[in-house]
Amino acid sequence: MSSTSALQARVAALAAGLQPSSPASDPAVVSSVFTAAIAGLQPASDLLTALTSTGQPVLRTAGAGYQVQPDRSIRGPDGQRFIARGITFLDGLFISLETRTDYHYRAVPGQTVTSGLSSQTGYEPTVWGAPDGSDVRARMRAWASAGVNLLRVGIEPAVAYTTAAGGYSSHWAMLDIVVDEANKLGLVVQLQNGNDAVPTALNVAFLAQLAARYAGRRNVWINPANEINCSTGGADCTNPTVWAAEQAQYVAAIRGAGFAGPIVLNATNYGEAVNAVASALFNTATFANDPNLILGVHTYQGAEATFAERLASLQAAWVAYAGVFPLIMDEVGLSHDGTIRDPALDPTANTTTYPVSSPSVLASHYNWTIDLLGWARRMARETAFSGITFFSGSWYVPGLGVHDPNSLKLRDGTWTPFGGYVRDYWLCPPAETTTFAGKSLVNLLYNADMALNTRGFAGGAAATGVGAWDGWVSTSDATSVTRAADGTITLSAGFLRQTVRDLGSAVAGSALVVSVANLVGALNVYVGPPGNPTQFQSTLQAARGRGVGAVFQIPTTLTGDLAVTLAPTSGAAAFKEPQVERGYRPTQFDRRPPAIERAIARQHLQRIGDPAGANQVVGTLVAFTANTLTFAVPYPAPMRAAPASAAFVGTLGTDYGVAVNGAAQSGFTFATQNLGAGGLKVVATSSGAHGLTAASLVAFFTAAGALLLSAE
Repeated sequence: MSSTSALQARVAALAAGLQPSSPASDPAVVSSVFTAAIAGLQPASDLLTALTSTGQPVLRTAGAGYQVQPDRSIRGPDGQRFIARGITFLDGLFISLETRTDYHYRAVPGQTVTSGLSSQTGYEPTVWGAPDGSDVRARMRAWASAGVNLLRVGIEPAVAYTTAAGGYSSHWAMLDIVVDEANKLGLVVQLQNGNDAVPTALNVAFLAQLAARYAGRRNVWINPANEINCSTGGADCTNPTVWAAEQAQYVAAIRGAGFAGPIVLNATNYGEAVNAVASALFNTATFANDPNLILGVHTYQGAEATFAERLASLQAAWVAYAGVFPLIMDEVGLSHDGTIRDPALDPTANTTTYPVSSPSVLASHYNWTIDLLGWARRMARETAFSGITFFSGSWYVPGLGVHDPNSLKLRDGTWTPFGGYVRDYWLCPPAETTTFAGKSLVNLLYNADMALNTRGFAGGAAATGVGAWDGWVSTSDATSVTRAADGTITLSAGFLRQTVRDLGSAVAGSALVVSVANLVGALNVYVGPPGNPTQFQSTLQAARGRGVGAVFQIPTTLTGDLAVTLAPTSGAAAFKEPQVERGYRPTQFDRRPPAIERAIARQHLQRIGDPAGANQVVGTLVAFTANTLTFAVPYPAPMRAAPASAAFVGTLGTDYGVAVNGAAQSGFTFATQNLGAGGLKVVATSSGAHGLTAASLVAFFTAAGALLLSAE
């Protein structure tokens, strides 16, 4: 076992005895326990030797603020463990990244620095909104109601020099409003010093001023430098010696100003390489003796296709240090460079200037994020890992007319596709036993498992236009399909289609993912409007479970219906439970209650008859001539539209026919008229004069066969 692994194991063992209610949480006891524990881990390493000299944790009193605990978790003012569910907030308002001679001031194009004061950033009207702060307060309440508990706000030294202008308060006053409102809502405000070009000396002075201003605010955290020394991509970005020298000055300035709250440090290499700065954290007194430092790591998807592929490198870079240092993921987004853009974000944007990503690329990034979030939930449950902050909450760039691709919400407050996944898998995650809790009618298909069989389809060959199980129709004379008792569908040849009715406008512009369960073989999936049902095609490969699914970007122009067609690629394909749903990742099969499934199916296909063969009077005589009888037949349940077909099935006189005083009559032929969504007419024609009158108690009856109506 390496010294790092041994240290992790020892810290984990100690954590159980260092709960807040335990006498062992006394600082003196903690120090003696750690010293004794480390003494038993020989041979001594630099890490272990350094840990013995960190001193006693200075624990804040309950309710005073946020405090790192001996087990490296974080406790909030309420005495409970704090797990960050954060977003970046007010992006662009307090920080400008332009190069300038004096970083005391901003040099925003079109705005002149005068009288030693800094110009505003220019985002006040769009990012802040109403000058009185009412818009900001409303957005903060909305984020809090969505489960957010931390707002990461980027700032720079020019904040201190930006005075009131254009009806807007000074930037200091704006920050005060954010901090005060956040405190009322129980939100942390993490102030992120984010302009990497600012000289160290100016940062030191600004951080001291910042820390003094908010030393008494229990809900403020400070990050002295965002991705320190990495904005230009130079060697200092990965240099732990330079990192330690600068960060030590910043921490000393903040603590020297009386600020006792958490300080969040980004490691080297864009905040990810905790392993590179671990030695400095243990051996530099400024860090080692500070009881309230948190490591904030930044992680985005790289060239890897899945999060599982990335996890091995993350394990070495920072995951192995969970429990050794307090850890949060301080920045996670869809892409680090803004090149992954969902077309739903800004549908009217110029795609030449702002190219959108393909469905497969988006699916890869969304799946990577979902897998990360599932892993992070487990980490938070089982280790001292303390949560995630996402970039960006909502950032509309007015000069460009587009949103930042990482935005969780649009400027009108609606969730983006990326935001929906963050909401569902982190901010308000479902129960761990399901991936769709609270989402009714996920599957756009009905009778997806093909269990309802109103026609009595026996399986096998099905020519073009022949209906199989409810909702499913063959579109090829070569179609051959069967269903086993366990629900396995074997499509040996041909094409099987279901038309999703009346939802075109609802899914237009959205991504849909089509999946099946336990696929053996390969299955082609086609999606398109009825007039061009094979407009889009993708292939599902054999997979256990639901696999990754086939993702389709539905055109914004779609209206009406959407056809979904399945066909084996080569040879037979066997599968279960097809599902079509919004998004980029398949979820657990949407098994609806049978009563709901039958009700949906009957809107498309129904048999006016009793499967058990019981005689039913279903038609009332409404007109007659010498040789015809006309009956009004209401449907058991209204259909979605007038049926396209109505067929008599079964044996005439036994399964359907004319009854007089309870006795079936012979000599009639039958036809339907006036098909509507709620009923139709049946006309019985006799080969000669039937001799019946209204007083004869004439009725149209059905039994096991009867009328089969299809509006599929």
